[in-house]
Parts: sequence; structure tokens; C-alpha cells
Amino acid sequence: MQLKPLKGFKAFDQTMRQGKKFYHPRLIAFVAFRQTEASPAEVSDTAQNDTMYYGVTSRRGTRPAVLRNRIKRLLRESLRHIVLMESSTSADANAWPITSVVVIWTAIPAKASLLHLHDVQPPLHSVLKKAVHYFRSQLQTS
Repeated sequence: MQLKPLKGFKAFDQTMRQGKKFYHPRLIAFVAFRQTEASPAEVSDTAQNDTMYYGVTSRRGTRPAVLRNRIKRLLRESLRHIVLMESSTSADANAWPITSVVVIWTAIPAKASLLHLHDVQPPLHSVLKKAVHYFRSQLQTS
């Protein structure tokens, strides 16, 4: 699975408006899922099904810039780890139904050096697992 960044305000806005919102005490994730009723042309396009777009940001007013940038770097790295782990454990292309995600980190530490990858990855992983579980439960009820 490939990870590609969302580019521009419109892409962020579209994911935030059309996606489902999932909460954790430390973050908010807007998740857009793949279409369940895909046309034959879309199903044959494995490159499109194998790409997840992401956007990361921190809460408005997070100061200083060093802290904002550290949060974004850690969120991107956590997404890479999680997607790599999920794609290596399942060979099914439909196992990861997320097409795009916007993650907003809301918990702000006092100093940038107090935030580490092991603080960011578990909350993000739990939110993405909730999203996948939600998608699968919607498929079963349909």
C-alpha cells in the first residue's frame, strides 16, 4: 500500500466534509472510505485501490512552530508504521478500506521534547482500527 499526502485545501476539506469523524482523547481523525459498490474499471485499477491519502495537522494555536512540526512528523511516521504493518499482515486488498484520512492532534505537551513516537502511535492505531471496524459493521448491515 502506498501513502501519499493530501495536497491543497480542497483535498483536506473534501475528506473532512465527506469522511466519518473518529475521536480519541488526544486526536481527531476524519476518515473517508472506499466505495463499496465499485465499477469494474475501478476494481481493475489496483494502483488506485492500493493508495491511501493522508493529511496531518495539529490544533490551531499550537506554539511554537517546533512543536507543531514535531507533532506532524510523528503523525506521518506513525501512519507509515501502521499502514506498513497492516498491509504486511493481510494480503487481501479490501482489508484496508480507508482511502484518505486527516488527523488532527489535540493534546499539546509543554515541550516538544516530551512527545515521542510511542506517545503518538497507539492512539492513532486505535482510531484507525475503530474506523475499519465501523466500515466492516456498515458492510454487514447493508
